[in-house]
Amino acid sequence: MRSSCATGYGRGRDRPHLLTSRVLAPRSREETVKPQQIDDLRRLLTGERVLALAVLVDGYPAIGLLPFAATPDFDALVVNASHLARHTRGLTEGAPFDALVHAPDAPGADPLQIPRVTLRGQVALLDPAGPEYASDEQGYIERFPEAAAI
Repeated sequence: MRSSCATGYGRGRDRPHLLTSRVLAPRSREETVKPQQIDDLRRLLTGERVLALAVLVDGYPAIGLLPFAATPDFDALVVNASHLARHTRGLTEGAPFDALVHAPDAPGADPLQIPRVTLRGQVALLDPAGPEYASDEQGYIERFPEAAAI
């Protein structure tokens, strides 16, 4: 899975970042992803609206809670990170990241059984003139219309 993280769309902002991770692909030939697991993952990525993004800033972990949108093919997650946020400084070319998406906790539920996925990858810059940028921006704004004013 390719995960995208943008630091502000359009209007003279810095270039967005592409976070690269593979979670739907098996890790080895022996390991396979079951169709039910893929369905559960898609449900989680479309049902939840925020993720925890962890990066390294000046050698220390920094975590931010960010809204996200999955691309239609579930090949990327798009995040709009504020330039004021400390974790945005960790979104540099090739930098590692972890992102956690989880279902909400509920009274009476076992918190250790909450559906969740951790995505791990590396940051890569996206070109604002490229086709992925425009489609990622559109999908994010469709999910979060208030972000169009940013």
